[in-house]
Amino acid sequence: MDNSIIRKDYKGQKLRTGEGYRKDRELYFYRYTDKKKGKRRTIYDKDLVSLREREDKILIGLGDPGKKADALKLVTLNDAFAAWLKLSPKQKQTKENLLRLWKNHVANDIGEYKIAYIRSSDIKEFYNRLAKRGLSKSTIKIYRGILTGTFDLLVDDDILAKNPASRAFSGQGKAPVKREALTIDAQEKLLAYIEESTIYKKHVPLIKIMLNTALRCGELIGLTWSDVDFDKRVLKVDHQLIYKDIGDGYQFYNVLPKTDCGKRVIPISNETVQLFKEQKKINLLLGVDSSLQTAGLRGFVFTSKGGTPIMPATLNAILYNIVSSYNKKETKRAESEGRCPELLPKFSAHVLRHTACTRLAERGMQAKALQVYMGHADYSTTMNVYTHIESINTLRSEYEHVFDVGGENMEQVVHE
Repeated sequence: MDNSIIRKDYKGQKLRTGEGYRKDRELYFYRYTDKKKGKRRTIYDKDLVSLREREDKILIGLGDPGKKADALKLVTLNDAFAAWLKLSPKQKQTKENLLRLWKNHVANDIGEYKIAYIRSSDIKEFYNRLAKRGLSKSTIKIYRGILTGTFDLLVDDDILAKNPASRAFSGQGKAPVKREALTIDAQEKLLAYIEESTIYKKHVPLIKIMLNTALRCGELIGLTWSDVDFDKRVLKVDHQLIYKDIGDGYQFYNVLPKTDCGKRVIPISNETVQLFKEQKKINLLLGVDSSLQTAGLRGFVFTSKGGTPIMPATLNAILYNIVSSYNKKETKRAESEGRCPELLPKFSAHVLRHTACTRLAERGMQAKALQVYMGHADYSTTMNVYTHIESINTLRSEYEHVFDVGGENMEQVVHE
């Protein structure tokens, strides 16, 4: 027997079964059997109180009914969230986003609460605090999903009898800002302005392609020439670029669509094919190096002057600058003509996607076909577009060569 291991610590405190103190190393330890793997494990700590906190958390994992109640008084919501996130089947990037959200508003708030003492009223008060911080209803709903999922795991493991987050949300938060699609008039004014502008004319293919394809921002900036099939007149969408700091500094990451519905092949019109060819000429004139690799991809359609992909913030800045320039010119013209200026609203890349979706619906594309075209996972997202359209005409658009009003031919071209 190792005489350096004693059943009492240097203060004379009696140690529990499985605990010990190594006098030679001045360390407490706890030994237990991992029932799942049938192996003996040992944890060490310089402090007995800290050791027992870790010890009781282990007992929860082992399903020890005798210690569970006491252990729950030590386990925090932060601990439970970490366990839920680890087991979640979500993609790595989604997990990183969830962790960031947690750190922003939960970790130093209700995250520090002990599981045993959290009630539905505590979670309601937490949601109220989020609302006071200015978070929108839709953002608080995201936190509701995270908390509900975390507590569901505890219920499934018989650690808790019921989920205190299941009925805690009651619509707290600001109403979300409504993103309105550009009107046809505003869209025509926008295009006419950039086509006549010596400064912004170079962005004509970019903006028209955005309006013709309804791509998400990440899908657009991640688009490569290998994704464009000029002969078949289709566009392959199976990835997107994001620009984030997930521990190694800000950089581009090539990620898969969040859902299977995001993977698709969409038809493009003759006009859109020509726009891509124009963009190719622009890249050649600018001397863009298509061999440069970013996030494992090369040959980007839209790039910065250095040949790297356009950052999301840069794309939106281009749109904001165009609107600002147009409005300044329109304000001066209106003053000279003695009338009220007809200004363009400030809009983002997402608004252009919404605008493109609205135009397709206005032309008569049926909702199910439009859902596939847009890559919407939720059918209700697509249907929301139709609630803002007074009437839908028979489809007579540039997409006529690919699918009919019923969308039957669409199934042959648009797929995952």
